[in-house]
Amino acid sequence: PLNGAACDGADSDFCNEGTRSCSGGALTCSDSTAGTPDLCNGFDDDCDAASADGSEDPLNGAACDGADSDFCNEGTRYCSTGTLVCSDDTGNNGEICNGIDDNCDGVIDEGC
Repeated sequence: PLNGAACDGADSDFCNEGTRSCSGGALTCSDSTAGTPDLCNGFDDDCDAASADGSEDPLNGAACDGADSDFCNEGTRYCSTGTLVCSDDTGNNGEICNGIDDNCDGVIDEGC
């Protein structure tokens, strides 16, 4: 009854991406795919309902810049309703004459 049934291989996800077959007197699974990470896209990519959407997304937790006009990464990305958003809600960092790149644009004290 298990011959031909869907199965999950020895990867990190819980997705049934293979089928069982009898080989050498034992049931084997044809799933040879790599683990499917759970990306922030609103889908259960890793077939594990217990893991949060986006929990394995490589950009989840990465530094980011918000909607201000500076280029400073003052927030982190997180998954919200299937979309990666940035937690940076700070205001603009203006350049001041102090020997530091305050607005994070790669130029020190421009306009001074």
